[in-house]
Amino acid sequence: MDGMIYVAGGSSEAYNVLGTVYDDTFYYNPDNDTWVKISYLNEPKKYLGLVSMQDGLILAVGGNNKTATLATVESLRPIEATTTISSTSVNQGGSFIVSLNLEAAYATVEDCAMSYYMVSETGITYPVYFYEYAGDNPAAIITIPEIMPTGTYKLYVYWWVEFMNGADWDVPEVECTIKVLAGTPISQQLTNLQNQIDDLQGQIDDLNARLSELNRSISDLTDRIDALESELGQVSDDAQQSSSYASSANTMALMAMILSLIAVILIALNLVMSMRKKS
Repeated sequence: MDGMIYVAGGSSEAYNVLGTVYDDTFYYNPDNDTWVKISYLNEPKKYLGLVSMQDGLILAVGGNNKTATLATVESLRPIEATTTISSTSVNQGGSFIVSLNLEAAYATVEDCAMSYYMVSETGITYPVYFYEYAGDNPAAIITIPEIMPTGTYKLYVYWWVEFMNGADWDVPEVECTIKVLAGTPISQQLTNLQNQIDDLQGQIDDLNARLSELNRSISDLTDRIDALESELGQVSDDAQQSSSYASSANTMALMAMILSLIAVILIALNLVMSMRKKS
């Protein structure tokens, strides 16, 4: 199944009813020659049988617990696989997804492969398709041909799993019911796409027109800003010239005042000198 060897229960002495009976479960990995303890049976037993099932289960059947023969069945699941489909109905020309969720408890998955086919209600079988994947969670996109008749079909899916140790496992066949519904012809789909393209082109043209209008508005605003900056420069120049004129006038007035004071001082000095001479 997964390349491992499973052992459960047993006794320390094969023929001695008084020997110790075990409830341990192990698997042996031939790749690295190791034994690994994985779980316990519900009760110690010997002389039981282990059966590997196609769905990934290992059954522990019957056995003896030193005092009585057992009619019990226990199970261990080293591998679990679940197939899911994204939809149970699909239009002609449409698609759906088939995926596998694979859980291997003790072995490492290397890759997977899948095949499928479909059978109509009238018994017509549609061809087998094959896919191959790496990893442990593969998925396939299944596309229904546009010419496939509408109706209810049985979908049969097969998975193959290969482990790193070289072992392989065939997942049990999965059967699903798929309804194929009437789809839109390719010619109509192309027409619809062309209409969408035309609509988008119209929107692009409208946006381009708006962009041109915005560019013109920006150009007008730029011209206005340049004009305002020019007017502000002229006002600044006039203010500086007026300030220069006012400064010159103030200087001249100050010089006149100083000259007047000098004249007054000279007159006063002359008067003083005259008075001294007279005295």
